Amino acid sequence: WGVGAIAVIIFAASGGVRVSEEPMRGYRVAALTVVAVAVALYMLFPAKTHFLGDGYQSLGALSDGNLHVKLTAWGEGTIRVWLAHLFRVHDRAGALMVYRLIAVVSGTGFLLPAAFAAGRLFGHSRRSLVFLLGMATGAWTLLYFGYVEQYALFVSAVGVYIFVGLMALRGQIGRWWIVALVVIAAALHIFGVVLILPTLYALTADTATVRRLTRLRWRTKVLLFVAVLGAAIAGAAAIRDQSYFLQYSLLPVFGEELSFD
Repeated sequence: WGVGAIAVIIFAASGGVRVSEEPMRGYRVAALTVVAVAVALYMLFPAKTHFLGDGYQSLGALSDGNLHVKLTAWGEGTIRVWLAHLFRVHDRAGALMVYRLIAVVSGTGFLLPAAFAAGRLFGHSRRSLVFLLGMATGAWTLLYFGYVEQYALFVSAVGVYIFVGLMALRGQIGRWWIVALVVIAAALHIFGVVLILPTLYALTADTATVRRLTRLRWRTKVLLFVAVLGAAIAGAAAIRDQSYFLQYSLLPVFGEELSFD
């Protein structure tokens, strides 16, 4: 699939495929075809091994009725447990079916927004299809082939966040939509908190306050940066000191009683 997509891209870019001069003629049909083929591949060629991450352990826990939800992936875990109850999972085959269902739905939920965003961002059939084919053949799509872990939904949420963010920065959609997507991504997995800083940038990039800051003298900018960085470090250290989980999880700059040389 990947090799074939690359061949199509090269062939189209070289002029081998004649695309109508009308900017978006035929794009919807072509885009839906790409999405349909990709989803069919997710379903027809699921992963046969699950040794990456905690795959086999996760399958065993779900099949044995261990429906514990990790706080670090509360959203995904809640959905998985709900599906296990819905389908009355009691063996490894049922557990694998739940994970595969989540994977396929995640892939579909990634590609449909990618197809929509491609059309809005590029406004031309060829460029939009090249973008969509790139999204449909990236390494992250391995998560959609029945990957047994807790990242498929999260990665799809991050992808949708990027698509919406790009459209928001171009004024094609309201910027506050990305706030909702940050909340969804962080609920699916704690890694979603890394989207907070780019979200702040997207919301404030064109504001009068930011424009005034850009006109400050460089020395003032440096002092302001150091002050903000120092406050952030102090705040992070204070939060870490209140949580044993963070103390064990985050490597300190200097050795302490909870770290090992």
